[in-house]
Amino acid sequence: MATESKKAETESKKAEETDETYKVYLITMDQMDQHWVNLDKGCQEAVKELGNVEYTWLAPDVKDDAKQIECINNAIAGGANAIILAANAIQEVGDSEVLGVGFDKSDTLLQLVKDGYLVASMAQNPDVMGYEGLKAAVEVLQGKDLAGKVIDTGVSVITADNVDDFK
Repeated sequence: MATESKKAETESKKAEETDETYKVYLITMDQMDQHWVNLDKGCQEAVKELGNVEYTWLAPDVKDDAKQIECINNAIAGGANAIILAANAIQEVGDSEVLGVGFDKSDTLLQLVKDGYLVASMAQNPDVMGYEGLKAAVEVLQGKDLAGKVIDTGVSVITADNVDDFK
C-alpha cells in the first residue's frame, strides 16, 4: 500500500512539473443559460489554479445540435487535448483522440460513458439535493435560521468502471 501511495505521489509531482500546455475546450448547448456561464466561470478558476491550460469556451448562440457539432469539430481542428461538454453531439463527430468529459447523469450521457465517447461525466446528485432541501425547509418552519449555512450535495464522477451504479 505504501508503494502505491508513493508511486501516485511521484506521478502527481511529475504532472505538476510538466511544461506541457493542454488545450481544453468547454462546449455547451448555448451561451446564454446562466448554468453554462457558471460552468465557464468554474473553468476559468481552474485554469488560474493549474496554469498550464489554454482554455476556450465554444457554444452556439442558441440551442442547435448542428451548431454544437460544429463547435466540437472546431475544437478538434483547433488541436484540443480535451473537451468538456454538455452534449450528446460528441458521438456525431466520430472517433477522435480528444478526451471527452461530460456533465450530468442523464441516460444519454451514461450511455456515452459506457460506449467510450466520454471518459467521465460530472454529475449532480438531485436525490441528495431533494433530501437536503426538504430538511432545510422543515428547519426554517421550525424557526431555525439557515443564513450562511452551506450543505455540500456533492458531485459524482461517473466512469466506465462505475456507470452501472448510476442507472
